[in-house]
Amino acid sequence: MIVLSALIGHAIIRTANTIRRRTVCGAADGEAPDCGAPATAAQNFFLFQIYRRTRDGGSVYQRDLEREFSLRRSTASGILARLEEGGLLRRETSPGDARMKNLVLTDRALALCRARERRIEDFEKALVRGLTRQEQEQLLTLLERVRLSAEEGIPGEEAEK
Repeated sequence: MIVLSALIGHAIIRTANTIRRRTVCGAADGEAPDCGAPATAAQNFFLFQIYRRTRDGGSVYQRDLEREFSLRRSTASGILARLEEGGLLRRETSPGDARMKNLVLTDRALALCRARERRIEDFEKALVRGLTRQEQEQLLTLLERVRLSAEEGIPGEEAEK
């Protein structure tokens, strides 16, 4: 017998993967995105988070990303190094502290992020086009409850650190 909760988890994962593919480069299911965007989900996520934080003149440092996403320094450094190697990111010395490196997106990265932002806005509208406002609010409430349950994990099992 298939447990309904297993189907829910699978449906959420499939939906998340589809959304991720569609919002990175507009690729359809089964297609590999080929638009100059970074190769991994983590790299894409970092790129877009840096874009969001800096588009209005803010600064982002590696330690900010480490803290926000609970990452080890080596993990964050590896992701950022791949973005640098791909010509999407520069690290510039902070004027106030020479030890700090400000993360700055290249023109190529900015163009990718702007296009992605437009895709996300359009895709968000498409996602809910068949839902009423009340259904959208209910969906958000239910997804948040599922997320919180997932964070709690299996009773009696220690949560991942």
